[in-house]
Amino acid sequence: MDARSAASSEARQAAKSGQSITYKVTITNNDSPSCIPSTFGLTSKLPGSEWTENFKRDTYTVDADTTYTFDHTVTSDYFAASANYDFSLTIKERTRVLQVTPF
Repeated sequence: MDARSAASSEARQAAKSGQSITYKVTITNNDSPSCIPSTFGLTSKLPGSEWTENFKRDTYTVDADTTYTFDHTVTSDYFAASANYDFSLTIKERTRVLQVTPF
């Protein structure tokens, strides 16, 4: 089993222009409790510059043998046409990508 993992618990969601969608994201550090914490970096790709997102930090430090869950909220452009839009959240530990979550 890999010592670290990341996941999003929700599938694609629908929202009207200017509305927000919130996803729960979980980062798990399965290292032995005697190991040092691991730091994970977050980056995202949104459909356009008028879209916004909110997660509390760009990096999270997760203790060994611990799971951390946080909200990732995306707000669409107020003037976005009715359509399906793709965006993603990438979670990395150093240079290793743990997850690229397309929404």
